[in-house]
Amino acid sequence: MHRLTFLALCLLLLVAAPARAAEPPPAPPEQRYQQALRLLEQGQPQAARQLLEDIVTEQPGFAGAWIDLALATYQSGDPAAALEHLAYLRQQFPLSLALLQQIEYWERAWQQAPLPLSPTLSPPPSQAWQGKLNLDYGYSNNVNGGLTQEQITLTLPGGQRLALPLAPEQRPRGDRFTQLGLEAWRRWPLAGGSLYPLVQLQARQMNHEKDYNQLDLQGGLIYQTQPDPAGRAWQASLLLQHASLGGNTLVQSSRLQLQRLYNQAGWRLAWGGELEYRRYPGLPLDGRYLWLNLALAYKPGPATQLGGQIRLGQERAEADQPGGNSREYELTLEASHRLENGASLELQWQRSHSQDQAGYSPLLEDDARRSLWRQQFSLALRQPLGTRWEARLALELQEQHSNLALFNQRAHQLSLGLSRNF
Repeated sequence: MHRLTFLALCLLLLVAAPARAAEPPPAPPEQRYQQALRLLEQGQPQAARQLLEDIVTEQPGFAGAWIDLALATYQSGDPAAALEHLAYLRQQFPLSLALLQQIEYWERAWQQAPLPLSPTLSPPPSQAWQGKLNLDYGYSNNVNGGLTQEQITLTLPGGQRLALPLAPEQRPRGDRFTQLGLEAWRRWPLAGGSLYPLVQLQARQMNHEKDYNQLDLQGGLIYQTQPDPAGRAWQASLLLQHASLGGNTLVQSSRLQLQRLYNQAGWRLAWGGELEYRRYPGLPLDGRYLWLNLALAYKPGPATQLGGQIRLGQERAEADQPGGNSREYELTLEASHRLENGASLELQWQRSHSQDQAGYSPLLEDDARRSLWRQQFSLALRQPLGTRWEARLALELQEQHSNLALFNQRAHQLSLGLSRNF
């Protein structure tokens, strides 16, 4: 009996061995990743989540898989775990500005809504176009960049001074506006890193002052290397801008930027340089700029983020530009705090200074060198409306002072907006 049992077991092992040997090896991570994206699109987040968890276990440096894992986890009904995945992304990977804004938006929305509105309401996968559409309505008390002075004083040959009243059209004029904004980007894996083509559009239509309608179009490419184990990466950018005022070209610029990024738990650091060329058709204001910048972001708690940036610049002006070359500096401080109801409060303060290296005009303060001090303060309240929509109320104050009274300006703006992420 024992001999028969032994022979039966051997026969079973011989039959089972070929079956096990015939099992195919698991598909490569990239192939399984594409399968997980298809499952997300088909409204099967739980199945996608299981695949993505296996992928990040095998390749913890696969940032795109972590992003989609957070989405699949949230759509599976586990927002707490989804927020943990987003926190891991912040800590372990240098993130582009566009992707960081997207993650911050998801954090606000998922804190407010415990479950997704619908299993099919999923943001597009990381390699599809993503972005934000903004619509704002507001009022500005100085749409024309009018001067605060009621008159200017000219210095004439021989030391005489002549005070001239400003024409009404040179004084501040207020108006209501409607503004449409669009930001769009996507991610392409390239040479071990990620390439981000992006485009930004902002169009402002004035209610009455049509000569001050604005259009700002920007586009470019950002390439970011894969971070090393210490969280360090390089980022290179090429950005182009075209801005018009009242239907006429105001400025065209091109920028080439190189930055070193550091990303550690709770903080991010970036430093680098930038070359910029600005062209003002029809105006003697063209110039080339060299900028050095240092930026730091710190997250002291789950609901609060602090940040700051300092930029130092040198302009090399064209020969006929008033004031000649100039030196520039710019300081920006930011803070944001997420409230208990899911809304967030954001503050930004910016101060900059520009100092010309030559006299601006013999008719202004005996050809004195112009100094410009600019200051801007903004306060915004954002409220998520589900997983993709957001309402926004914003206040902005601007001020510009100069030793030449011709350049003194002041403005404030209030706007109400609605945004949709896609």
